[in-house]
Amino acid sequence: MESTEQQHNPLEGLLVVEAYQDEDGTVDIYTVRSGELVLLESGGERFARSWLGQHAHRLVSWQPRRLHDELSGLWLRLSSTLHEAPS
Repeated sequence: MESTEQQHNPLEGLLVVEAYQDEDGTVDIYTVRSGELVLLESGGERFARSWLGQHAHRLVSWQPRRLHDELSGLWLRLSSTLHEAPS
């Protein structure tokens, strides 16, 4: 029954983007997979903007702690990029 619940999880495949949480200014891109957040990509702001621009569109942003944070939020992965290697 648990695997059936995971298959119907409405968050499955969403991207959670967390920007600028460390001194390096790293942007971490997580995906929801089997009910867990799994780190998908991590890099600088330019990389993250490019990657997200090609693979996703933002659904929800949240009020950033820093005014320049335009990346943090929930993103929907585009259908053409949904096929990933199994974990």
